[in-house]
Amino acid sequence: MLGRALATLVEVAVAPIVIGVCFGVIYALLYSLNPGESTYADRVKRNALPAILFSIPTVLVAYVAGYLTGISRAPAVGNLVPAVLVLIGGLNIYLTDRKNIALVGYSVFIFTLVLFFGFEVGVIDREIGRVARLVSLSDQEKLVRNYRENRELPSDPPAWILGGEAR
Repeated sequence: MLGRALATLVEVAVAPIVIGVCFGVIYALLYSLNPGESTYADRVKRNALPAILFSIPTVLVAYVAGYLTGISRAPAVGNLVPAVLVLIGGLNIYLTDRKNIALVGYSVFIFTLVLFFGFEVGVIDREIGRVARLVSLSDQEKLVRNYRENRELPSDPPAWILGGEAR
């Protein structure tokens, strides 16, 4: 029981952190290409930690939102799209300084990319889970039928046993 929950925690928490670190390093490398008074290596050292620390929560929120939207059977996309647009608008208002314009573009880019990735992972998990559930229910049905036949009972259980699952 704990195995599947732990695997989901790793998938939904640890994997986005690794993705966030990778995106942060790439952003620091690219952002440090801007000319400055210091050397490229010094600019990378100065930009790497803030880029990584900014990327991790952005990626984590985007991935979890996308994953939960994808795995959900309820139509959550109608609520998610306005929330994402408000986030983008809020970032643009909060970081209106010219110095932060690259950060806004970067944030929107990784948020959208990871949101879509999380959504796809959630959809795949939902569909695989659906097939696994049908297989599990079929196995359970076979076990119950065998048990009932060995006890010389009718193979189909009475409706009162199945409750809401009656055919």
